[in-house]
Amino acid sequence: MLRLEHDVGVHDALLSLADLTGASCVVVAAIATRTTGLALEHWRAALAPPGVRELVDALLGALTAGTAPAPPVAIEPRLRNRAFDLGAWLEREAPSAWLDSPIFADAQRALGHPRLHAAGALVYDGPTLLGWFGGLFPTVPTATPLAIFDALVPVMQRRFAAEQRLRSAAWTQSVLDAALAQIGGAAFLIGARGAIHEANPTGRALLATHHAEIADAIAAARAERTASLPFELYPVAGGGALAILRASTPATRITEAVAAASARWHLTPRQHTVLELVVRGFSNGATAESLGITERTVELHVTAILDRAGADNRATLVSRVLA
Repeated sequence: MLRLEHDVGVHDALLSLADLTGASCVVVAAIATRTTGLALEHWRAALAPPGVRELVDALLGALTAGTAPAPPVAIEPRLRNRAFDLGAWLEREAPSAWLDSPIFADAQRALGHPRLHAAGALVYDGPTLLGWFGGLFPTVPTATPLAIFDALVPVMQRRFAAEQRLRSAAWTQSVLDAALAQIGGAAFLIGARGAIHEANPTGRALLATHHAEIADAIAAARAERTASLPFELYPVAGGGALAILRASTPATRITEAVAAASARWHLTPRQHTVLELVVRGFSNGATAESLGITERTVELHVTAILDRAGADNRATLVSRVLA
């Protein structure tokens, strides 16, 4: 039994796996598909002789260039996510291309054996190759190591997928932000339980001043009840939804336009509130009374907003907001 306790490092776990399978070395290699071909994204090995990583790099390059039997997308489905004798497969599929290749000669030198005996599993997520894990053996691998590797495939599939998501998290977030920003109205990504996880700039500005109203309206939309704000929901994976606020009334259009302007001009929550009242036609005095602040304070906020918007007067300011 291979026990993966919290205090056991990856290297120690790989040593245990080598003992269990009888492998000369054990390798876990995450693989990235790039525009230029395949490449190692992450590499972990135990008992590996010098040159093995370079050997795997060369093999990936050969797969991409087409000198080996087939690129990863062409690997037949029955060989995906299951353990098999990789060396025997290569010799069977293209004996001359593989046995006579410089890569095979490099493998012989690196491993110190006359033949390459590699067993393990190519781990896929749909058509995408995530990585390979397995061992290199001095003799033809028996059914025992193949069965052990087979049992680990689901674990490694989850691990590779999680590592891939973590490595691409920053890039994915920037793409998500850019995509949400292209939506005309306020947009929110809602989790399966109704929590707001992401929002575009207009949505974030609205949340700063109308959080309770937006949360209630989204909850009503999820329950298919009438809400004060007209949200449209589009299901996404995992039971969540993309909630988009559609401005169907003048009041809603003003709220949304002010939120967009506030995000564009980087206004504070208080400035956002003052701007919305200005756009709705409130005077400084009425704004002060509505917010419970002095008229002088309102004047200071309006001056700051005009400066941020690059407007000379209130009429120009309102025009820029609604435009």
